[in-house]
Amino acid sequence: MSTGTPRCDTPERGLGGPEKSTAKSREITREQLVPSAKHYPFNELLSDCRNYVKTTGRRLSFEYILLAGVNDSIEEAQELAKKIKGFQCHVNLIPYNPVQEAIYRRPSPNSVKIFSDALDKMGIAVSIRYSRGLDADAACGQLRASRVL
Repeated sequence: MSTGTPRCDTPERGLGGPEKSTAKSREITREQLVPSAKHYPFNELLSDCRNYVKTTGRRLSFEYILLAGVNDSIEEAQELAKKIKGFQCHVNLIPYNPVQEAIYRRPSPNSVKIFSDALDKMGIAVSIRYSRGLDADAACGQLRASRVL
C-alpha cells in the first residue's frame, strides 16, 4: 500500500509511469488506510487518471490491496468497477500479506475470486497477484514490517 499521496501521473506533472494505488473506492475508508488521501480525493484522482489515458493513450493500472472484511466484498468490487469503467485501465488485485503486528487479515482465495469475477463481469480487466513466501513470512511487505515494527 502506498504511503505517499496516491495520485495519477499526468504528462503535465512529469511524474513517472501509469501504475497507481487505490486502497478503497469509498473515500472515508480510503483516508483511514492511506492518510495522505485526504489531500487527493478519489474523484479528483480518477479525473487525472482519465486525462492521463486520454493524453497518452496508455492503459492505466490500479493496484488494489484486498483486506479481508474491509474492502473485499462483491459490493466493493461493483462500486470500484462503476467508478473506473469507461477508460482504458486494468486492476491488479493484491491479497494482503498478513504481518503479526497489523490488524488486517488476508482474504480467502474464494473472496479474491469473487471480487475478481465481479470486476471481470462488469468489463474491467483484472489480474490477481499471488504471493510467494507467504508461509515463511517472506512475502511482499512481511519482511520489511518485521524489521520496522
